[in-house]
Amino acid sequence: PQVDILGPLCQEIRNAKNADVAEAGVEALYSILESTGHKMKNESWKQVIEAISSVPSMEHSSSDWADSCQTGFRCLKLIVDDFLEDAASAARSTLLDCCSTFGRSRQDVNTSLTAIGLLWTIADQDAGTESVERALAKLVLLASDTRPEVRNCSVNTLFSCIVGRGPTFTESQWESCICKTVFGVYDAVTSDTENSEEVPNEEKSKKKSRYQVSVHHSRDSADKQWLATQALVLRGLCRVLRNFFSSLLQTTDDGTGSVREGQDDTPWFDKAWSRILGFAYEASTHVGGRDTLELRNAGVELLVLCNQLACAAGIQAAITPARVGTNMEVINGALRSVRSPEKGKAESVLHHSHSAVTEMWRENLFLDAFDVLDSLREHLEGDTADNESGLSPHLEPTQVQVLSKFAAELSKLYECCKDNEFAEDRSLSNHSSIESLIAPVAPTPSEDDAMVSRFVRIVTTVAQGSSSGPGSRFLSQAQRSCMDLLKAMATS
Repeated sequence: PQVDILGPLCQEIRNAKNADVAEAGVEALYSILESTGHKMKNESWKQVIEAISSVPSMEHSSSDWADSCQTGFRCLKLIVDDFLEDAASAARSTLLDCCSTFGRSRQDVNTSLTAIGLLWTIADQDAGTESVERALAKLVLLASDTRPEVRNCSVNTLFSCIVGRGPTFTESQWESCICKTVFGVYDAVTSDTENSEEVPNEEKSKKKSRYQVSVHHSRDSADKQWLATQALVLRGLCRVLRNFFSSLLQTTDDGTGSVREGQDDTPWFDKAWSRILGFAYEASTHVGGRDTLELRNAGVELLVLCNQLACAAGIQAAITPARVGTNMEVINGALRSVRSPEKGKAESVLHHSHSAVTEMWRENLFLDAFDVLDSLREHLEGDTADNESGLSPHLEPTQVQVLSKFAAELSKLYECCKDNEFAEDRSLSNHSSIESLIAPVAPTPSEDDAMVSRFVRIVTTVAQGSSSGPGSRFLSQAQRSCMDLLKAMATS
């Protein structure tokens, strides 16, 4: 009976060619939901939601349909707020499609942003994985929207979804999430970044917005805004790796206890790791002015983070513990000085127990990440050579900020690797003479060099590359950070 009663109204809304007719139908539907929504059953929900979803279609993008779309969105909001459990159990997929349709709607940006939030609210309410996968797929599509506010909101929501539901993911779900969802978003964003100059931008001038917003000069064009979105994706990827690197690393062990052989048997995460490092390198070496600062900083952060995560101690070794108090304690009513507790290695770093196969792959991941870090050094040395040859007499201000960020991140990396990858032989028992320990100031780089020597070369390259020239009277921020790092290494 409910389907028969609501059928004509819903059909009239779906087939409406006139905005006023659609608005009147949606208003009537809103009144029905408000008064008797709690009595609606299964098939009726699907019918109602499909009718609402038809209002903000691409054919209804003109301003004449603005009011009817707003009313339709009020209906959707009412369903999610008051009847989500009943509506979702009967038509969850249809409800997700409806949210996605309003997210793509061009009538109002705020409506699109709210619809993106509803998309995840509906999916998160489902204990299964099907709704989450559908929601992520729709967020991937919305992440390539030409409106920067909408796509940035979609990117943030997508990574929040992954971080929120990540603990429940299986290995196959992680593979799909990283290789299809995350990489798909980044590929779409970078593709649109390259083609952003071809995207017509007359839409903003033709449509009069309800809001007049002053845009910063670093984001006052389409290509600059796409670069900001690209940086947002990289920072979202950092969030995922920080939270789930150990889980992703576990996928390299197939449980057989033996190392896979051959190209086809390479773990999917090893291949994904190579792509992630490629993203980081390309972003950190991106050519441009101040509008590229966020992207380049995000690339540097991701690249160093990969090294931190894959090192033996893990990123926890770089976290400085909060110091509470001043080694004073109340004992028997009196304030007395107590000895500072010595933090043992087992307490200072949170180690995860890995199998021999997983540990082998972890070492490979670290070596791959450090090789890319070394490649960045070679790139910076090329820039330094250009400066010295006079091709670029003035250091680019944006490059100075990127190098400052890089130097700060290198300090964190040293804290993670100083006891393992960067450990040195400090005993003289194996040396008959001290002459063998004396190395030239700038040795010729070699792949056989100790890891710590390669790291020092990276640090010195950053220090040299951030110099303002021989006539400069003061050190740059990056140079001060590098000097502090080298001092810490020498006194360690």
